[in-house]
Amino acid sequence: MLAVIVAVYVLWTAIQPVVFALAVGALVDSVPNIVAQGFSEALRSSMGLYLIVVLFLFIADVILGAVADPLVQSLAWKVEQDTGKRLLTTALLPETIGHMEDPAIADRFSLARGQINGAAARTAVFMIVRITGLRLAGIIMGILLFRFQWWAPIAIVVSISGLKVWLLRDIRTYELGLQSEVSNLRRAHYFRDLNLVSGPAKEMRIFGLVDWAVQQFLGLGRTALRELWQMRQQNRWIMVGVISLHVGIVGLVASAISSAGVHGNITVGEVTVYLQAMFGMLSLIDAPDAEFQLRRAALAVSQVSQLEEKLSVPGGLSVPGLAPSPAKLGFPKTCIRFEDIHFTYPHGEREILSGFNLDMWVGQSLAIVGPNGAGKTTIIKLLTKLYEPQQGRIYADGHDLTRTEASAWRRHIAVVFQDFCRWELSVRDNLAFNLPKSKESDAILWSALEKAGALQIVRTLPHGLDTVLSRGFRDGTELSEGQWQRLAIARAIVAVKGGARLLVLDEPTSGLDIRAEASFYSMILDLAKEFGLTTVIVSHRFPTIRLADRIVVLDEGQIVEDGSHDDLINRNGMYARMFNLQAQPFLTGDDGSAVS
Repeated sequence: MLAVIVAVYVLWTAIQPVVFALAVGALVDSVPNIVAQGFSEALRSSMGLYLIVVLFLFIADVILGAVADPLVQSLAWKVEQDTGKRLLTTALLPETIGHMEDPAIADRFSLARGQINGAAARTAVFMIVRITGLRLAGIIMGILLFRFQWWAPIAIVVSISGLKVWLLRDIRTYELGLQSEVSNLRRAHYFRDLNLVSGPAKEMRIFGLVDWAVQQFLGLGRTALRELWQMRQQNRWIMVGVISLHVGIVGLVASAISSAGVHGNITVGEVTVYLQAMFGMLSLIDAPDAEFQLRRAALAVSQVSQLEEKLSVPGGLSVPGLAPSPAKLGFPKTCIRFEDIHFTYPHGEREILSGFNLDMWVGQSLAIVGPNGAGKTTIIKLLTKLYEPQQGRIYADGHDLTRTEASAWRRHIAVVFQDFCRWELSVRDNLAFNLPKSKESDAILWSALEKAGALQIVRTLPHGLDTVLSRGFRDGTELSEGQWQRLAIARAIVAVKGGARLLVLDEPTSGLDIRAEASFYSMILDLAKEFGLTTVIVSHRFPTIRLADRIVVLDEGQIVEDGSHDDLINRNGMYARMFNLQAQPFLTGDDGSAVS
């Protein structure tokens, strides 16, 4: 219904200029008659009628414009929401996240969101309404001009066609140039945003980086725009020729109309009508800015379609040649097995895991340690199906996880990543998006907060569970790093209470002090016993991971040691060296003597 009303308004914008031109022409023609015959009753009536028509058209145009504008706005936002939904659905289509780290895909996402080209999908609606009305009016005006001389509208169409071809060519050149420079423009926007968001604000000011970021933004922007300008400059002589031809033909038609009026072949009113018709025909190419905006908006929409096509491969982009048949799988009863896993990150050169093998026994607490870059977090990402290995398989009780529905598998997993999300939302939403607001669900959240040691933190907030965790919003607040980490742990506990049986912790205590860390691991062990959890812990903090049932040591994508804390200490290998190195400050005084 909304589209029908907008269509009617477009028809009005096409017809109104034609009727207005005819009414003004008739009004002008009545003036000589008044001069010659006097202001008779008949002339007064006809002139009054023409004035009423002109006034009506003017008032109706203002009123209909005021009524139609919010309707067009509404239709535009519906298109924007639909396109945004398509874009979000497309981004979430692959079960893995490899495409999120692909620069080419990131460029397409920026264009699709209208960040780089400066025109979102909703812009297309405004421009289509405007251009369609102008084009229809131009066609009707051409029919009107045909009454003067058959060749006049044809001449205008010829001149317009040349201008149109040049304009489309110029817009296409801009589109190609924009797509080739999108990476530079994306980086320019990154430097701009460094000065507009609160996250980097401290270091930007302390290290005096504000001016540097501004210069980087301007420099990258100039580089990209310089390339665009040079590409468009290639058409400048064609532009001069086409515009000169267009001006010449329009001048010829205008001269013919004026000459016919001077020689009395047509009336003054007809001169007025035909000149308006001629200029009305120019609307067939008029508003090049609207054409330009429409093509920019169309570029955004086309990027969504291309992303839909590119990312519609089942299982995501990380599994070339694989055609899985997804199946739901319950949590394994015995073992999760990594078998001959080879993995390299998208666009990476180094193989992170090479022939990696590991058995994770259900009900066991497993700690994974090793130097930076050994592949610890990568194992977690593979376990949670955020990536798929290029070679090898992961099995759950013999079932191939690459052929398992990712969403079903992830329901069994509660995870705290090292770079966990800090959503600028309420505490309630940060803990569990899908829990309805009720006494029962609040009891679950408060219990999780208590186990994570965050109960007092939330109780002191101005609105408790409904406090927004960002000072960028009214009545919002900010948490410290340690407080955020406790909240992330509470989020994982809520998932455990919701049925997750695999608890994965990637550097979960990096923001906690030693005493809080010891309390945390004691809580994790109690939680594991209470719910029968399988726990996987990645950490550099050795004093607490010693409590794990089993510890594996990773180095260059391979397990080099495997056993309990006591076993690995007795072997005096890599684990023992790392453990003793970390424990040394606590075992000796400042002068190197042993602490008694």
